[in-house]
Amino acid sequence: DGKYLERARSLAHRICVGLASQAVEEPTKGLVYEHYKTDWSIDYEFNLDDKQHLIRPWGFLPGHSAEWAKLLCILQRLLPPGGAEPWILDTAVHLFAHAERNGTERHDRSLA
Repeated sequence: DGKYLERARSLAHRICVGLASQAVEEPTKGLVYEHYKTDWSIDYEFNLDDKQHLIRPWGFLPGHSAEWAKLLCILQRLLPPGGAEPWILDTAVHLFAHAERNGTERHDRSLA
């Protein structure tokens, strides 16, 4: 159904482009963080005192970058001919490269 596909595209753009654009410093530029404040700004302090928390991690998880990359590739495949936008695959490549470089280790905004 086209309305659900458009909703998926809109949500993916909001998360993987809009929210991720807040992370502007290398090496975390353009990554999707795990937690946000009520104003949708990145919550850099969330679980800062418990960095190894398994359920609600601090910072971001490279494995989630791989998941978003996969979802973006699926979205690209499902869009009608001519409906794909360059940001979709560009973002998927960026997120997957991050996941590949960092494996399953947890990272914060200060780590490569």
